[in-house]
Amino acid sequence: MANDPTQAIVDRAIEVMATELRTITVANSYNTEVKEVRRDVISGETARAYPFINLFSTGDTGTETGGPDSPVGFQTRIRNVTLEAWISGKGADLQKNLNNFVADIIRAVKANYQLNDGVDDLASDVIFDSWDISMSDDRNNQVATISVIIRYRTNINNPYNLA
Repeated sequence: MANDPTQAIVDRAIEVMATELRTITVANSYNTEVKEVRRDVISGETARAYPFINLFSTGDTGTETGGPDSPVGFQTRIRNVTLEAWISGKGADLQKNLNNFVADIIRAVKANYQLNDGVDDLASDVIFDSWDISMSDDRNNQVATISVIIRYRTNINNPYNLA
């Protein structure tokens, strides 16, 4: 991914996360074969192929300027991101498959926890200690909702890049 000066650094970080999630396939030694990762919200009712992941930002909180995490001229921000892991099926294996899917998601994102896009380290880290999983039934589908926090740094005067 090129350093696009018109794309906010947090969007670059989220796209790197989406790219990592797209690697969840059996061929890559995961338990799940992800059919689609979407950055726009769709419900399980309108999905075309299961299993899939919805990935969307739910807001920015807090800034820190100066200090060890944010040198002078930079700010550290917190972005809340929600991942919805949708899986379809029936029977006793559905819950086991959903648990494996959640484990695969965590493993994929932790593989690039600094969300490095080859140009910049886009985020200081993806924080998993504050994540939450809730599961619900939607007819023959189940969804696990995972809340993740991304800490990222930008130039204090320019949210699009580090420089």
